[in-house]
Amino acid sequence: GVGRVDAVDFSGNGEPTLHPRFPRLAEAAARFVEEAGLASGVGLFTNSTALGLKGVAGALRWLEYVEAKLDTVDPGKFARINAPHSSVKLQSVVEGLAGLRRSFGGRLVVQVMLVEYGGVSNFTEGDARAMAEVLRRIEPDAVHLHTAYRTPRLGGVARAPPEAMERYAEELRKYGLKVSVFRE
Repeated sequence: GVGRVDAVDFSGNGEPTLHPRFPRLAEAAARFVEEAGLASGVGLFTNSTALGLKGVAGALRWLEYVEAKLDTVDPGKFARINAPHSSVKLQSVVEGLAGLRRSFGGRLVVQVMLVEYGGVSNFTEGDARAMAEVLRRIEPDAVHLHTAYRTPRLGGVARAPPEAMERYAEELRKYGLKVSVFRE
């Protein structure tokens, strides 16, 4: 027989929201889930860089779940760790997340990847406090902390130690954020 469908999500090798037909694909997926009577809704895993685009904002009404990446709120660390395209600015990513929360009625989870790269880490106590301040304003439903669990595309990326991940999580929890830690 056919296996159970647990989720219908947009993710992949590249940013799904950049597909020119993303809004139409999100609608088609949502209609399929509804017509098939599936228990799951439609989700999106995003690097958060395109959340401010009009087409992406319009597609949100078809989604029930968004897991949006934000690894640091320090502009220098953002440039070093995420190596974004020159047109992508940290402030616009943060503003996109805040706008997403205001317009999106579904479940919003912010995913934070804690790593060390090129002598820069994003998991100090100061990093956690700064992230907590920003996330408190965004008001996600939950925060998921991850570290590299397979060999990264870039050499020189090191995992955050388990104790550093727990300290980071505790700092976020002090701000009333619901945090889950994923080490594998």
